[in-house]
Amino acid sequence: MLTHLFRAARARLFPPLQTATYSCGRCGLHVKITDHPDRVAKILDTVISHGCKPKPKAL
Repeated sequence: MLTHLFRAARARLFPPLQTATYSCGRCGLHVKITDHPDRVAKILDTVISHGCKPKPKAL
């Protein structure tokens, strides 16, 4: 019982890390983010609003 309480408390205090990926089809940017859940969304918002400069296409 005590072990169960410690596991429950640990799960609430230290949430597992989340992983998110983003790929831009225009410029080829590929980002993989592994961080705490409350920060992943903020970082993704920053990455999504990047100043996209498309790569020139070869003929």
